[in-house]
Amino acid sequence: MPVCIHALHCLGRDATVPTRPFGDAKPILELVLNSDASRSHFGGAQALSATRYGARFPRYVGAFLGVNQSASEAHPGQLLSVLAELSVPLTQAIHLNKESAATLQIVLDDLIANLY
Repeated sequence: MPVCIHALHCLGRDATVPTRPFGDAKPILELVLNSDASRSHFGGAQALSATRYGARFPRYVGAFLGVNQSASEAHPGQLLSVLAELSVPLTQAIHLNKESAATLQIVLDDLIANLY
């Protein structure tokens, strides 16, 4: 996901990435805001996870070298910061799984609850 975050930052909201195995272009915003889409693109790693306080984008942990962390952000709040720069509102829908939908607000709620 780091490449996706940087692509969003540099290319804007309409940035796309090729999908596997066919190479069709998929909007990055759809990949990072939809767990089902991210799971299929990032080889099983999901970009959003429900937490006690809302939801979060997973963070890269250097000690987990053998774990698929392709859907992780390098810094807490990194993707949320880029989304704010792109004027993506906190009312933007996110999908945690097929049965659960929410808004980007719960990602901010989790970040605030876990400031340290």
